[in-house]
Amino acid sequence: MRSSTEQGPDSNHPRPPRATSGAVMMIDTRKRLATLHKQRLPAPGMSKAQLRAELGRLKLASPHSYNDLKYLTGRSRSTLHDWITCKHLPVARDNSDFRALVKLLGSTKPDDLLDSVIALRRRTALTATNPYRGLESFSQQQPAPCLEYGALRELVVQRAMASIAKQSAKPLIVVGASGSGKTLLLRQGLLQNLKQRSGLDVHYTTPANNEFVPPIATPNTVARVVVVDQFEDHFNQDNSPTFSRLMNAMSEFCQEPDTLLVIGVRSEFFHRVAEIPLLLAGLQDSPIVVGVATGAEVSHQK
Repeated sequence: MRSSTEQGPDSNHPRPPRATSGAVMMIDTRKRLATLHKQRLPAPGMSKAQLRAELGRLKLASPHSYNDLKYLTGRSRSTLHDWITCKHLPVARDNSDFRALVKLLGSTKPDDLLDSVIALRRRTALTATNPYRGLESFSQQQPAPCLEYGALRELVVQRAMASIAKQSAKPLIVVGASGSGKTLLLRQGLLQNLKQRSGLDVHYTTPANNEFVPPIATPNTVARVVVVDQFEDHFNQDNSPTFSRLMNAMSEFCQEPDTLLVIGVRSEFFHRVAEIPLLLAGLQDSPIVVGVATGAEVSHQK
């Protein structure tokens, strides 16, 4: 019987121990990982220009039009165009939709392209001096910079209170380009102010909630305010029964006494808003236009 250090024909030169199955598996796994790494696109290090070029190449080779992609993904044409041209980076909640989009465009490595988007978002967050989150939309879970541009803040509060006082059935429209700070203005400039006022029941919602549920009036309620932010996302379902029900609910709410509907929407969708009679009335009644705040007007919270 041979010992654990097996003896060869020449007992003075023992054979080396055989590799264990675990060691073989480890070596094989490392080889496979190395091969996979070489096959992956350099997505995490891809610049925005490189990502734009790759997405543009996929779109050019794809048989799908933007109209096709709209119905296949459930996202608006403008949103899809912005993603493909890298005008706007998909936010974290859109990761699955972006991955589905690039698969529809024919990408064999959708995870690599998604990795690239995530890396670009992180680099933007680390290097951007803009108080807003680069080209990403602002969510309630993200820490907010402190809004200090008082003139616009006071204007939106004054307009809201005036609308409540005169029992206006017209919604207050807040419109601005992506990244201009509409959500910041609505949440910090308007909501925080109104919530400090006695008798005002204030509710904030976005299309992601897929419902319109205004606060229920109580004996102490002076007025009810509902802020619908990122309204442009509703246009993904503008022909659906859900959208019709939402618009009917908003119209009924505006007809009730002591109520105010505030709509936040991107300026790129101005023409779509104007197609809805209820919102057109608000556009014709002096909407609030949000420009980009200067550094002196915005500071970060500690």
